[in-house]
Amino acid sequence: MNPAEETGSWKGYENLEYLFVFGASTSDVGYRHGRSPQPTKEQPLGIEYPGETWTERNEANWVGHLINQYTHSNPVVYNYAVGGHTLKGYAEQILKGFLDGTGDENSGVGWTAENSLFVSSIGGNDLANPDLDIVSCMTEIFELQYKLYEGGARNFVIFNVAPLPPPGDNVTEFTRHMLSKREEKCGEWNVMLPPFIDDFTAAYPDSTMFLFDVYSHTKKMQQDPTSYGFSEAAGRMYDQEMYIDNIHPSSKAHKHIAWHLGSFLSGKEMDRDKEEKYDRRPLEERHPSFGERIKATLHGGRNLGVQPLPL
Repeated sequence: MNPAEETGSWKGYENLEYLFVFGASTSDVGYRHGRSPQPTKEQPLGIEYPGETWTERNEANWVGHLINQYTHSNPVVYNYAVGGHTLKGYAEQILKGFLDGTGDENSGVGWTAENSLFVSSIGGNDLANPDLDIVSCMTEIFELQYKLYEGGARNFVIFNVAPLPPPGDNVTEFTRHMLSKREEKCGEWNVMLPPFIDDFTAAYPDSTMFLFDVYSHTKKMQQDPTSYGFSEAAGRMYDQEMYIDNIHPSSKAHKHIAWHLGSFLSGKEMDRDKEEKYDRRPLEERHPSFGERIKATLHGGRNLGVQPLPL
């Protein structure tokens, strides 16, 4: 299905007013339902832009880049994603965070089936389990999409799972083996996802569900980093260009993904250098990112200038 075409409740990307995001660390901006302020047009994340992300300090992830440069409208974002969450946490985001909160008809939030988009990016943490039953996971994910549908959602985007960056030469054979098994599972997950999407839209023809192929876009960056403005050495764990650690992409990598998503939903390529909408506080006034706090924890806070996470 072409996102540029209006079908059913999908009135086109240019008419988007409410963006609901569910997932894990790559989508997490630090917004916490029930504790963070309500998102507004002036502060669309509910917290100060770009939030507290799992990338560099004071830098946006794909959610921030998307609303800052790669939307035609000015949507507000209800972001329930939490770093580290697996499918169990994802279910809580939907059932307790959204359906018992913003999704309740008495919440006073003005989203409708036509002006909203529900984005899910989940599965990466689950795939760390080599014995994962992917069919059971897919079944649960789409049962949760039905719960959203019951709650009034009609427009959905599902990310497939991105590849991890290749390791350097100094990893153990065991680690290399486990990473290889994870990538095999990732391939199985991504092959299995499209038929579930087809079945869902066939069962609920008044819904629109798009598959965003973050896997392919990420793989291209890893294999041809210079075409994306990185050095030839980028695209590996801890390269400090495309990845800030062994898992999490840099803000620059997130920006490429946001551009691809915005272009996909628009049905045509967007201007990569589109004017930014939101200002950021000076770096010295901001809290450290989750990524920096993880590093501080691993190194006891030494020489990093940030407080470790409480363990």
